[in-house]
Amino acid sequence: MLIERATAATGAVYSTAAAAATWSSPLEFVGLPAPVVFMAFAGVAFGLVLQPPKAGRLTMFALTIAYTFFAAVAAVFVGSIPGMSWAQAAAPAVAGLLGFFAQAAVPAARGRLRREIQERGANDRGGST
Repeated sequence: MLIERATAATGAVYSTAAAAATWSSPLEFVGLPAPVVFMAFAGVAFGLVLQPPKAGRLTMFALTIAYTFFAAVAAVFVGSIPGMSWAQAAAPAVAGLLGFFAQAAVPAARGRLRREIQERGANDRGGST
């Protein structure tokens, strides 16, 4: 019993030291500023509360994580597009909006990508040359 407690205490000390070392910029090591991630989460939570899907708790948790990731990454990506540098300063707001509409935007984007891939190279005559 003493060994388990000592191991847990050692893990807690190392975790605390790692958290303190990265606290000044907790999510910058993956390229996502903390305000962007938190606003994406807030937007997703607000969207899912406003119109909840018919799903269980585990599915709802997975959707929240997936939509938050999508909104945060998309907001950072939009700011890197040439001519869209203004979005870098507004990245948290963009992430919140994308998170709010993610419940509709993610399935729509998935369907659009699927159609684009299936119709790639096809012409109006059904793909024959």
